[in-house]
Amino acid sequence: MGYRIVAKDFTVEVDTLIEFQNALTVLRGMEAKHKAPSVPDESPNRSLLPSEPKRPSMEDKMVEFYRGLIPGDTLNLINALYDKPDGLTSQELQSVLNITPGGLGGSLGGVTKAAKPYLLDGEDIVSKPKEVGGWYQLTPSMREIIKAESEKEPKAYK
Repeated sequence: MGYRIVAKDFTVEVDTLIEFQNALTVLRGMEAKHKAPSVPDESPNRSLLPSEPKRPSMEDKMVEFYRGLIPGDTLNLINALYDKPDGLTSQELQSVLNITPGGLGGSLGGVTKAAKPYLLDGEDIVSKPKEVGGWYQLTPSMREIIKAESEKEPKAYK
């Protein structure tokens, strides 16, 4: 007993049920290749994972860092350095922030601690002087972020 498959322009004849099933699978596969899908593919091989979200840029992280600052020592330090584009020495910074000579390390550590949740480092925010008696400054990119943000809504410090 033979089996016959008639598909549009051609006929396939086979002798066994296994050959029939194989031929039918091949024909269905050929039909699927040449047929434009009308609905999205919901096959089990399709990835169900959502597309990978866009990773935030350094600029995005810095904006979020600045927006997330609450009034206090870290914001005061950032704003003091913003007000002095040429930078401040450690003595000038201590005077502006009204801290003791040993307190500057804690204030700079506060910047690093505040930056960490945003995957930033303190040196992404404040440039430290390389020599004794040097000037502390905001990094150029942080200065631009603050400038753009302050045009929207200025943040005041004590």
